Amino acid sequence: DWIASRLEVGATQSVYQNLDDATKTDWTDLRTALARLYVNEEEKQLFLANPGGYKKGAQTLMEYKNELVRLINLYQPELQGVATEYQRALVLRFIEGIEDPILQKKLRFHCKRRMTIDAAYEFAVDYESTETEVKVREVAASARSLSAYGGANSGVIPKQPVFAANDSASANRVMERSVDP
Repeated sequence: DWIASRLEVGATQSVYQNLDDATKTDWTDLRTALARLYVNEEEKQLFLANPGGYKKGAQTLMEYKNELVRLINLYQPELQGVATEYQRALVLRFIEGIEDPILQKKLRFHCKRRMTIDAAYEFAVDYESTETEVKVREVAASARSLSAYGGANSGVIPKQPVFAANDSASANRVMERSVDP
């Protein structure tokens, strides 16, 4: 009973001891049981009260989706028994947590037909990839036009294109956030 010896004596160890033997011997079941027993009630209530409360923020889409699935499994485990409701809840929270209103609108339309978290995730990845491609093309076109403009006046083409600070930084941010492992 290696785990029991590592737990703090008192309430923590007593909670572990009260679990059935089958749960104690299966690492996945043990982890799930302990996670449910040590849930942060305030975080749980905030999550359950607001479908759009958990935001994507700076996470990649994969990190966001995985964390959302983890939170639903932790705070609403009974949904797993009803597959359509489980997927509906995941998709609703996935859409509501994305800050891009255009992507939200497109996801709502797309997910009417395919109400699964995987379909929503794949659509969002495709959308972000397309947006990144458009931004990269815009930056490249702007670089070409600036380069051509500079070459026409001075007779010398600059070695590096001149970007407005916002264009370059914006393109870099788009590239960084869209790369999904």
